[in-house]
Amino acid sequence: MGEKESGTIISSIYRLSIPFYISTILTPITYKFVTTKTPEYKAGVALRIQLFFDGRPNALELINDSFEDQSIHLVALKGHQVVGTGRLYLTTHTATISQMTVDHPHQKQKIGQKILLMLVEKCRLHKIAKITLSARVTALNFYAKFGFEVVGVCYPSTKTGILHQKMERIL
Repeated sequence: MGEKESGTIISSIYRLSIPFYISTILTPITYKFVTTKTPEYKAGVALRIQLFFDGRPNALELINDSFEDQSIHLVALKGHQVVGTGRLYLTTHTATISQMTVDHPHQKQKIGQKILLMLVEKCRLHKIAKITLSARVTALNFYAKFGFEVVGVCYPSTKTGILHQKMERIL
């Protein structure tokens, strides 16, 4: 291949790649509370299975625990793609945040922070006094930055065996 042909190919790749890269970066993240009937909810379930329970034959069972249908579900969308999720289960005075995740390529972009803050705000609106969650030990510092405090000792998750820590925040 001659120098001119090589330059043309590289130039063509460059012209195709840059607009795609820029449009990918510039696509805003939107957040949406969804019901279990929406396509975004189903995509969120698929993301949770992929990131929490991949390869487990009972993954859908693990998602569909006793709190799933009664919970409030929040998704983060990049265009039409679900890139993050959070689940909030409310009782009279307490709430539980669970199965919160952000897809790996979208981490470190404050998506998890926004999901958490929106779920905490939902608790405030419902006059919740205390929020609890079970965090992977690798996420303790993340939740601590938002006022969550460690309660008790670490334990292996009954669903995954991964070490978790109960945390809570008083509102």
